[in-house]
Amino acid sequence: MLCAARHAKEATVIISGEFVPGIGGGICQVSSTLYNAALLAGMEIIERSNHGRAVGYLPPGHDATIAFNYKDLKFKNNLSHHILIAAETVGNRLIIRVFGHNKTWEKIDIKTTDLEKIEPEIQIITKEDLPEGERKLIQAGSPGYRVTVLRIFYDGDEEIKREKLSSDFYKPTPTIYHAGKEEEKEDITVLDQVKEDDSL
Repeated sequence: MLCAARHAKEATVIISGEFVPGIGGGICQVSSTLYNAALLAGMEIIERSNHGRAVGYLPPGHDATIAFNYKDLKFKNNLSHHILIAAETVGNRLIIRVFGHNKTWEKIDIKTTDLEKIEPEIQIITKEDLPEGERKLIQAGSPGYRVTVLRIFYDGDEEIKREKLSSDFYKPTPTIYHAGKEEEKEDITVLDQVKEDDSL
C-alpha cells in the first residue's frame, strides 16, 4: 500500500477524472513502462487498464494505470523459458528491460489504429468576487481520445501474427475559466413619439 510512512511522495494523480495532488502519484509511469516492456517481450497480458484521461508521457493506448485494491497490471510469461526483468533509472528516465531468448519471432510492433481526437469543452464559471468583464484561466483543457491498439509479430519482414490489445477511451479535460458577473441590462423598447400637429 502506498503511504507517506513508506516514503511515498506526493505528485499528480487522477481522481474522479481530475488531475490533483496525491500520495504515490507517478507510480503509473512505472506500471506503464513495465507494460510496454512486457508487450515488446511477447508476454500475455492478463489485466491492464488505461487512465481516465490521456497522459503526457505515452501515446494513447500505451499506458497502464494501477490503483490499490482496484486496478492492477498483470501479465504472464507464456514463453518456453524463464525471463529476467531489470529496471533502472538514469537521471529522470526509467528503463525496464526483459531478458530471455525466443525463436518464434524477430520483432514486435505496437500499432495504434482508429485514433479519434475529442476536443475539450469550455466551461465558464461566474464568480461574484471578480470584477465585471474579468476572466481567469483556472484549468487548461486537453483533448480526449478513442483508440484501438494492436500487437503485430514479425519474422523478418513477414507478419506472422497480429492481435488486438485494447480499445481505450480517454475523457477530454475541459478548459475552465472563472469570470466576473456581467451586469444585467434591462431591455428598453424605444418608441417613436409622434408629435400631434394641430395646425391645418
